[in-house]
Amino acid sequence: MKKSKFLLSYLIFISTIIIFVIAFSIFGNIERKGYLTNFNHIIENKYYFTLNFKSSVFKNNKIYKVYPNTNQMPNNVTNIKWSGSYYGNLIIDDDSIQLKEDDKIENIEYKLKLKKEVFLFLLFIIIIFPALYFYIIPNIYYHHKAYIFFFILNSFLYLITLNFIMPSFSMMKLKFNIYDFLYSYIFTMIAYNLLVHYPLNLGNIKNIRMILTSLFCLISIFSFFAIESISLTVLNMVILFSDIPNLYASLITVLPLYLKIITITVSIIYFSSILAFILLFIFNLYNMFKISKIASLVMIAFIIFAGFYLFFKPKNIDIWSIDFVRNTNRNGIMNTINYRINYDRLNEIKPSKELVLESINLLKEYQSKRDISKLYLKSAKYIFDNIDKLENNIHSILIKYSNDNFIYNNEKIDNDYIEKLKNDYPDIYSNAEGIITNNLEKIDVLKKELKRDVYLIFLESFYDYSHFEKLFNKDPFPKEYRKWASLSRKIAPNVNNGSFYARLAGLTASSPLYPKTQSKKIGNTLPDLLTKNGYNTIALEEALNTYNLKTFYPSIGFKSQVFGLGITNINTYLSTNIDNLESPVFAAGFTILGHTDSHLSNDLNFAENNKNFLEHFEGNDKLHIIETIDNSAMTAINILEIKDTILKHSPNAIIIFKHDHLYPYLKAIIERSTLDEKVKNDFINDYKPSPILIWDGTNGVYKADENFTPENIPLFIAANLNIDYTNSMISLLYKEEIDNTISTYHRFYYTTNNSSINNNEVSNLTIFKYENAHRTLSQDIFQGKKHYYDLIK
Repeated sequence: MKKSKFLLSYLIFISTIIIFVIAFSIFGNIERKGYLTNFNHIIENKYYFTLNFKSSVFKNNKIYKVYPNTNQMPNNVTNIKWSGSYYGNLIIDDDSIQLKEDDKIENIEYKLKLKKEVFLFLLFIIIIFPALYFYIIPNIYYHHKAYIFFFILNSFLYLITLNFIMPSFSMMKLKFNIYDFLYSYIFTMIAYNLLVHYPLNLGNIKNIRMILTSLFCLISIFSFFAIESISLTVLNMVILFSDIPNLYASLITVLPLYLKIITITVSIIYFSSILAFILLFIFNLYNMFKISKIASLVMIAFIIFAGFYLFFKPKNIDIWSIDFVRNTNRNGIMNTINYRINYDRLNEIKPSKELVLESINLLKEYQSKRDISKLYLKSAKYIFDNIDKLENNIHSILIKYSNDNFIYNNEKIDNDYIEKLKNDYPDIYSNAEGIITNNLEKIDVLKKELKRDVYLIFLESFYDYSHFEKLFNKDPFPKEYRKWASLSRKIAPNVNNGSFYARLAGLTASSPLYPKTQSKKIGNTLPDLLTKNGYNTIALEEALNTYNLKTFYPSIGFKSQVFGLGITNINTYLSTNIDNLESPVFAAGFTILGHTDSHLSNDLNFAENNKNFLEHFEGNDKLHIIETIDNSAMTAINILEIKDTILKHSPNAIIIFKHDHLYPYLKAIIERSTLDEKVKNDFINDYKPSPILIWDGTNGVYKADENFTPENIPLFIAANLNIDYTNSMISLLYKEEIDNTISTYHRFYYTTNNSSINNNEVSNLTIFKYENAHRTLSQDIFQGKKHYYDLIK
């Protein structure tokens, strides 16, 4: 009787699914009309657009994928290119038409098809229906009170964590996601069904099953929605267990003592609890196996399938549109963990020798066309111009003395050439010797002047609040700093592990790609080239060893390194030791003022002097905004002190200050504030928020090239020191402006209006092939087999 009821129910259930698929397929195939809007001006008459839908159901969503009529050409449009289901770019045929963001182009035809995920989901439901009928539904009925209690508990913990706990600590507020909510509840109920048997007489404790399941629910919510919320706020990415060895060590290193104790204690409790639950689950599966082998195997299979489906399922992702925060807000934390795992898989690909060679050849081509003069400092340009005059003078003399026996073909004039001239054409040499020798001596003197001391200082979480300067009653930043900043070029901050990537880009020109711990030396970096050219290269760290820097710095060519200087003590170190540093010196420093929980007592009285500005913030947000503005203002003062210390010793030094990333919580704090929406958006949408501060010795402030990127710092330094950088990684990885586009840290922008490029459009641009060559070369050098070093010889 029970089987008959099941078969009837199963038949009705499958019939309903078939009817659903047929009906929704028919309804989707009906031609509908939407409109193009959300126009974003690219260049001249070209615009990005998105296709919007008038129907709230029949549009691109979790069920349907939209298929626009690609043959249709709207009025006044000469070309339209669909990059995805509902977005693309178009060209207007009339220069007088200027599309605004909320303009509409009506009557765009489209049809819909059910997504393959819908069929996979329905198939899964059909397969699981027997389990639902014979086990899950009776189980829910029997334990309905527990299921209701844990639904309430899970809902409470999930919502309070998202909406109150994490925002109260200035972490980003995650959007509610139904899948995350349901998955977290399912995890809790699986735990409840597994926690039946207990070792060591734990089963005698009253309500032990409810207590342990509640604890598991708490740990589950903490793992996915607290830890990952912190990670997304601070690192702009979700973290995996594989990240912990590096990130945890770096975190513990920089925390003050009391937070070290708290963090270690919480970590021990947290990981001990996870280990205890794993052992309990194994114990229960073993006992379940003794009672019912089938039930145990089904449960194990379900856990493996669910874990694979949620986290390890292969997925095609576009490496150029990686955005963990965006993906989390769209698809939830669980999906983003899978997204991150697939991103790591893509990053672990070791490029072949043929692919590396192809990339090198492409990058060499761009190198050969590059106009390096736009990077020259005023002082360097003056010297190079004089060298050119002297060399042209030598060329003119040799051309003048050319005859039937001796013809000068614009060869490079060096000691080898002069020696050859002396031996082969003594008469020519004797006539031109005085002028040539004199000019060569002058050239040597000028080239020695190019060998200047260089200081490259990275600033932790520094931002000068220029977006909000007009809102201050009393600006805490020194006027001297403001003047320097106003004469400087703003550039992009780092992404993800910004502190490490600031060093990586500024010293090797590589974009975000976390290098494996290196067992071999990495040549052709900036420190390596400078060391080979007689520079005393030293790394100065105010923090203790983080990000494996003790191995990273020597691997890229530094002669020495100093850790643990302490807050603002780069200046103290230089004041004490600068006279003892063998010249010429290249010092790369990293500050820690600005880091969370770093602070210096000061008399800026920012809070007292700017009460009107602070009225826009509440609770911890107000405390954090005060702290970071204080820290940044004190950093600005420290910048001026370091500059003055260096110039007293080395008046002609090149000094560069570069921020690593914005204060991690800042964007979330500004979004939650009551500041004017225009002020908010100007800040949030600005991809170049902070200046790169460059001091050109006795010439003072230097303003970088308009499209200067962080990855171009190494070549900028090498070019101004007259270091041979040809075919080095810092030259091949240099970021070119191509067809009015540029990228920084694999994010793309139009240089004509500084607007961000929709990542879905990147594959249509010339820069896409160029960036893939950059990525291939970086992967080969830092993660692959290092074919570069054999191929570049």
